[in-house]
Amino acid sequence: MEQISASLIKNDDYEPVKKALWSADPLNVTLVVETSDHSVSVLDGDSFEVMTRFKTPFGTRGQPKFSPDGRYVYIMSRDGWIQKFDLYALQEVGRVRAGLNSRNIMLSHDGKWIAVANYLPNTFAILSADDLSPQKVEHVKGKDGSPSRVSAVYLAAKRKSFVLALKDTPSIWEVFYGPNPPHYGFAHDWRVEGPAPNKDPFPLRTITVKSLVEDFYLDPTDEYVMGLRRAVQADRWLIW
Repeated sequence: MEQISASLIKNDDYEPVKKALWSADPLNVTLVVETSDHSVSVLDGDSFEVMTRFKTPFGTRGQPKFSPDGRYVYIMSRDGWIQKFDLYALQEVGRVRAGLNSRNIMLSHDGKWIAVANYLPNTFAILSADDLSPQKVEHVKGKDGSPSRVSAVYLAAKRKSFVLALKDTPSIWEVFYGPNPPHYGFAHDWRVEGPAPNKDPFPLRTITVKSLVEDFYLDPTDEYVMGLRRAVQADRWLIW
């Protein structure tokens, strides 16, 4: 947590604006991610005019994630930097480093939290989408205590949770981020005393599966996970 906080770089020249500085259709703004020059061009999707071009961290990986209102975009690099850019003001807000070798990021459905899946270190992190401050860092381990990389993090919006695919241990993790976090594990008799309170805003639930599941998909209800294990028959599926 301290190392992530210390890595935060704010753009001192950033000035928020009340409305977009451009007149393009906000539903048709296009981002072109350039791999060779580590930059992003912001285009008017109707005229393809370049409204601005900005530098990104080295080695952009995965899809940029947009806030629900389309104003902010979050970009991740392979070496763990998370960049926040204001498309209305056409300025970078800041960036923070949440890992050394990162796989992908996911933004919560309400735009409040960013989950970061890491290969190195063996952690996942949750950042505030507002100021990029770290809110939780969890070391990923199996039931036997062996560390594991995180292959990817997915969003289960209807469950208000992030779902993690683990690379080295047969387990799937679910991290709740919504209000009124549930309590997992033993507690008092809720029929007498009511639901057990949970002071952890991001409680973790681990689901053990029979074999490694690196890639999976959530069904439209966010109740079922359908995943494929590698290096075995391609038609072997695990369903939770």
